[in-house]
Amino acid sequence: MTKPNLTGEQIKLKLQESDTTISDIASVLGCSHSHISNVMHRRSYSIKVAKAICTLIKLPLEQVFGDVESYFSIKPTRDKRRAEIEHKLREYQVLQ
Repeated sequence: MTKPNLTGEQIKLKLQESDTTISDIASVLGCSHSHISNVMHRRSYSIKVAKAICTLIKLPLEQVFGDVESYFSIKPTRDKRRAEIEHKLREYQVLQ
């Protein structure tokens, strides 16, 4: 079964319907026009940009970027990972 998603062109049309340009999003998020376009067309990935697009076109992330698995995998926070590393190093007496 194919995961739901919109193509970059479909996203662009939805943005136009909501009177939003790629440049508007880039300006507000503090990134380049090309970065927004690359996320829309799956040439680069940014959960922040993807969520902003979904908010603006009023569709859930799953429906727009359902094909981008990394947006849905749970990653440990850096603090949690650092604590795991510290624990492991103490366990092997690398850290005292």
